[in-house]
Amino acid sequence: MLGFLESLNESHNQRDGFLVSLGLQGGKEGLAQLTALLPADINSLTTKLLHQLELKTKTCKIMNERSGQLLSSQRRLLQRLTGGENKQAYPEMPL
Repeated sequence: MLGFLESLNESHNQRDGFLVSLGLQGGKEGLAQLTALLPADINSLTTKLLHQLELKTKTCKIMNERSGQLLSSQRRLLQRLTGGENKQAYPEMPL
């Protein structure tokens, strides 16, 4: 899992580096600036794809948060059923 997160972070850094090398801001602002510079037909398609990506990202975030809530509920239920202590199930992970 950490490898996947590192890969996502590396991709983010590469994308921001590319935008900055073009003289644009990094992040969402830079993507909007880049899209505005594209010809109309490519701009339309790129805007549509970026919107789809944003929706998928939001969906993943919502699902991940829900998964965490379910996992926490399951852990509490198992602790109640087994009479176990309220321990954190996972070690702290640096972000």
